[in-house]
Amino acid sequence: MPAVSPLCDSQWAVPTPAQPLESEEVLTAAQVAEFRQGAGYLVLDGVLPPEIVAAARSEIVGLFPDASDDNPLPQFAGQGNMISERRPEQFLFYPFDAGPVANAVTVHPRILRMCAQLLGTRDMRIQQSELWYVLAQPPPWPLRWT
Repeated sequence: MPAVSPLCDSQWAVPTPAQPLESEEVLTAAQVAEFRQGAGYLVLDGVLPPEIVAAARSEIVGLFPDASDDNPLPQFAGQGNMISERRPEQFLFYPFDAGPVANAVTVHPRILRMCAQLLGTRDMRIQQSELWYVLAQPPPWPLRWT
């Protein structure tokens, strides 16, 4: 269920699980339909094996700022402590200067199979891949689930 702020109508997407790692298909038919008929995105858990996610995370952890006390969140006029638009310092292009695992994620077989499911074809060419970060402070309100 999406989390809803009592202060506004904002909803936060809650991940749905991808098909098991041993499955040929990455997405369910319902997830493909949601992507095609909905907002054009999915929030998923379990697309990649946890050890690949951990290895990629360890490679990229130093490439972007964090929200520690030593490195406070950037302030942008009118945006509070959130990055809400594309800024050059917010993303990197493939191939990344991170390491071999972070780069391998772009062409991981499950990522390619997922894209093929969403596009309805296996005839694909990778034109672009970006590594993003978004910094935000926790919401100032308690979340409730609907």
